[in-house]
Amino acid sequence: MTLDNHADVTVRAIAIGLLFTVAACGGGSSAKPGGSGGSNGSTGGATGAVGGGGGSFSGTPVQQCNQLSKTICTRNAQCTSMTASTTCEPVLNLEFGCDRATGTDFTSCLGDTQIVSCSSLFPSGGLALPAACNDPLIAIPLSDAQNKCYAVVDQLCARLLQCEGLPTTVANIQPCEDSATSDVQNGFPCLLAVSAGASYSACLAGLPMLACPSSGADGGADAAVVPVADGGMTMASVPACDTAINFGP
Repeated sequence: MTLDNHADVTVRAIAIGLLFTVAACGGGSSAKPGGSGGSNGSTGGATGAVGGGGGSFSGTPVQQCNQLSKTICTRNAQCTSMTASTTCEPVLNLEFGCDRATGTDFTSCLGDTQIVSCSSLFPSGGLALPAACNDPLIAIPLSDAQNKCYAVVDQLCARLLQCEGLPTTVANIQPCEDSATSDVQNGFPCLLAVSAGASYSACLAGLPMLACPSSGADGGADAAVVPVADGGMTMASVPACDTAINFGP
């Protein structure tokens, strides 16, 4: 079973926000930000705000999307007094899918991202994009590699649910998928997927055959954390899954 709503803007924003900490800071914080539906912040006089927002941002949608990544990384360095990581922009470009940004306008998103306060843009060390970024980002389709990555996670989530005697419905699989793909430390960061490996089909075929965890062990679905070794039933239990998805950058 592959879900369509893993591209939901709130879920996608949470994953982007969590993975951003890896791109900008070289790993670390696992604090979950508020997601892109959070506060836009103040547009004037806010502490840490950068002026000049609301201007005209020319260029193609791809160029505007790349500019959004650059703006976020620049602002992170300004707001945190940290040296910007060289991987920050490439990671965000990959997560956003900037190369597939056709027919979307990022003008309002870019303007708001420039002027929103530091505390609103980077709550708890993560990233919470202004609401104006919702529509242009969700309009970008996931890549084939990202979709295949989510399909792998969904297969494992479905098997975990089966082992616990729970129905493999969208309502049950979705929280498991969301947690697994937005877990910085132990998850399966599907937004960073760049290609499917030669073992992809074998991985998908092997996941439904996984032995259920031993009696009393927590398989993971109820906790909505998939790849963590909590009962011997993990993605690593299928060797083919080790190389099923290639991640970047």
